[in-house]
Amino acid sequence: MNNNKYFVLSLLISLFSFISCNSDSDTNGGGFDYDVTTVLTDWVNEAIVPEITSAKTTTDHLVSAFETFETDQTLENFTALKEAYFNAYLSFQIIEKYNFDTAENISFSGFLNSYPVNSTQIDTYIASGTFSAETLESSVLQKDKQGFPALDYLFNGLGTTETENFEALTTQHIDYISAVINRISSLTTEVSNSWDEEAKAAFISNTSSSLSGSMNIVFDRYVTNFERKIREAKVSIPAGVRSVETQPSKIESLYGSELSKDLLQEAFEGFESFYLGANDSMSFSDLLQGIGRSDIDLKMKEYIATIFEKISAIDPDLKLQVETDALKLVEIHDAMQSLVGVLKTDIKSSLSLSIITQDNDGD
Repeated sequence: MNNNKYFVLSLLISLFSFISCNSDSDTNGGGFDYDVTTVLTDWVNEAIVPEITSAKTTTDHLVSAFETFETDQTLENFTALKEAYFNAYLSFQIIEKYNFDTAENISFSGFLNSYPVNSTQIDTYIASGTFSAETLESSVLQKDKQGFPALDYLFNGLGTTETENFEALTTQHIDYISAVINRISSLTTEVSNSWDEEAKAAFISNTSSSLSGSMNIVFDRYVTNFERKIREAKVSIPAGVRSVETQPSKIESLYGSELSKDLLQEAFEGFESFYLGANDSMSFSDLLQGIGRSDIDLKMKEYIATIFEKISAIDPDLKLQVETDALKLVEIHDAMQSLVGVLKTDIKSSLSLSIITQDNDGD
């Protein structure tokens, strides 16, 4: 943590004592006061926009790698394309929690990462020749036929080895890959471009303590993403927590399953990073310490460390892990459930924040 951050945190702590509880525009409106504008400014400039920009950069590299492969279809270029795909997939894990404003309006998360992918329909589109680029944009019903899971299938699911997957690609497959990558690029660019100076100013100025205030929106999406996209989709559902039997076919990166743990790890690292202060930004940890609730902050950090420890103990291939010992994933689910309790009770109450999206899973 640098000196500037210490200065800002000291300033915020001083403001806790002096800002009037009657000012809805500059305070959180709850049992104590903190400078919401300062926090939102830091989040936008040091966390949200830089991470979205970084994701766009990796997506641009994916586009470039595909163009190289399309021009010169060699096994070497195919391998480079797959590497660019996975780097872009990792970057997406970090920004999926910013599901508000344009990202929410265009269903960014849904179109880029709905799984299991509908491989049968993709095969039908390719075999029949009825596919066009506009097909992916036509309806929300197309979510499971595009995005990173579709690339996972087309890069890893047509054969059992790298060479077999490469040799299985036809002109029609490559046309479909092109459409999927262009769609990923288009949506990522739209989200990135939406954070212009006007949008930043509007987001920062929305200091209301109502449900539509920026602080509550960020907190809600942060918690919701952790519950639904990290705990549920990546862990609980495949492990069979929500069903009678385990569901290994519902892991993320099903066809390149040896990479599935990396995606879980990256997503949780993104969760931790924002809690602690992404790119040295202000954080929930800072705010808790600033109001004298280091006990809650310590509890969060202990739960986070426990989850990382349990993730490190599982197989890199989550499909194999589910099939051989799903209980290790259930243990991760249980640890994540404990963390959710701290988020939705202790932190929510202490920082006078609100949860907008409700889950009915016993939290």
